[in-house]
Order: sequence, then structure tokens, then C-alpha cells
Amino acid sequence: MITIDQIREFAKLDMSPKLGFPSKKEKYKWIDTVLIRFRYRSLKKNDKGVVRKYIQKMTSLSDSQITKIIYRKKKASSSKKKRRNYFVKKYRAEDISLLVKTDNLHGRISGPATQRILTREFEVFGRSKYSNISQVSISHIYNLRKTRQYDHIH
Repeated sequence: MITIDQIREFAKLDMSPKLGFPSKKEKYKWIDTVLIRFRYRSLKKNDKGVVRKYIQKMTSLSDSQITKIIYRKKKASSSKKKRRNYFVKKYRAEDISLLVKTDNLHGRISGPATQRILTREFEVFGRSKYSNISQVSISHIYNLRKTRQYDHIH
């Protein structure tokens, strides 16, 4: 395996053995493997220059062409869709509609009073459809009141 120091020594030599690539695609593939092998993006500035010089000598591409290839590779790898982390929604549309119904019947009273009503609907009156929304915290009642679903149903 070739190291950065070996490439640095190679770059000092006047001879430049150009690799014969059958196609442009093969040349770009070789450049990709070199960039990956040396972990180009994590190299220090001086070492990046050495790797670029090595690619330039082996492919006979100009400095600006190599810059464009590296930029495109960086852009392609960074533009991959990143997976976002989402919280699992605990309160479904049915739960929010029960909150709206409770708020409409009681005149949208305070959060603690609303929470107590929702808890009593499940625990005292045994209405199973209130089982999930009865566990809502006071602060989350206010959050649910700000949602689009709440406004749409309300």
C-alpha cells in the first residue's frame, strides 16, 4: 500500500509515468479510489496537495480539472439525503379531536383543569377512547392546542 510519504517522494521525481486509461470513466473511477484510499477529505492541507499532485502526474489532468472532480465528488457525497430523527407521535388525530371536544364543552379552560377532566373521563367514567389522551402532560396540552390538527378540528 502506498503511503503519503511515498507519494511525496514520487512527486519530486521528474519522470511522470502516465497511466493509460481506456476511457474517461475508468480514469475518474481510479481518481475516486485514490481519494477514498487516502481519505482525502480528512487529510491536512499539505497532504491534500501531495495527493492532488500525484493524481495530476498519473492522469495528466490539469490542476483545475482535478479541483472540479474533487469538488463534484464532495458535493455528491454531502448531498446524500441525511436521515432525520423523529419522535414517535404519541397522540393521534383521534386523541386531538377528544381534546378539542373537551375544550369546546368546557370553554377551553386551563391546562391543569383540562388534564384532570381527560384523566377522569378514562379512570372514573371508564371511557376507553380517552386512555391515551388521559396521560397527556399539562404543558403538552398547550402544545397540542397550537397544532394544525387542533386548529383544523376546532
